[in-house]
Amino acid sequence: MSFKTFLVVLLFVVLLAGATGGSESARNVGEALNQAVHWIADAWNALVGTG
Repeated sequence: MSFKTFLVVLLFVVLLAGATGGSESARNVGEALNQAVHWIADAWNALVGTG
């Protein structure tokens, strides 16, 4: 899966969560994505030795 495809799928997931569960679900999805990005950044920093 390319990065662009991943972003499109992610956008639909956020929109679907907002449409089905309201702003609370969208907020929860946003917080989970933010945490995932943080973990990826930490892993990248550990791999390349920065941070």
